[in-house]
Amino acid sequence: MKIGVFLIFLLFSSLFIDESPSTLESKLSRIASEFREKIMDEDDCKSLMNEASRISNDIEDELDENDKYSANEISQFKEVKKKADALEGYIGSVGGCSNVFPTIEEFTIANGMVGGSVTNVHQGKFCVDFFSVSIGNYKVYLGENNTTNNYVVTYKYKTPDGSKSGNGYFGLFSKNIRHVYDNREKPNQKIIIIFGVTCKPV
Repeated sequence: MKIGVFLIFLLFSSLFIDESPSTLESKLSRIASEFREKIMDEDDCKSLMNEASRISNDIEDELDENDKYSANEISQFKEVKKKADALEGYIGSVGGCSNVFPTIEEFTIANGMVGGSVTNVHQGKFCVDFFSVSIGNYKVYLGENNTTNNYVVTYKYKTPDGSKSGNGYFGLFSKNIRHVYDNREKPNQKIIIIFGVTCKPV
């Protein structure tokens, strides 16, 4: 019995070792592609986000526990980990399935992998900027803090026809982005108007 358990441990512990940076990057490309297809399903988004997270964690554990890699191989693994971290944060924020705050750099990296269509909504008008990302029938609005300050942001919103309105607030770190609204629950409601934005430094 102990021998069997040991053999299973060896099998699973060797799975990652056989995966090259290019193989792991292909997995990230597949995750990005599936995210585009399954973005309207929050549970699928969470699963894909967790998958990207596991790749990042596996790389970190592998590099921490092994000194067999060359400097070039380590550099390649770290580059893949950077993409995995970016994709994890992107799926969590753009997909509205986790309370995460990717950096602007991470958003740019991951959006290049996913291919979301970015549109500026309010740039330079308020203390923070707002933009939207469209992926198929899905649309999300995000706040972007390009300043060196951390803010608590308050805002108001309404639909163009005035049938729905409300307000909200959120914390937004320097050089980070954050999910504000998405149309997953109401796919036809793709446009909101954001106004009355104020920022309190924290």
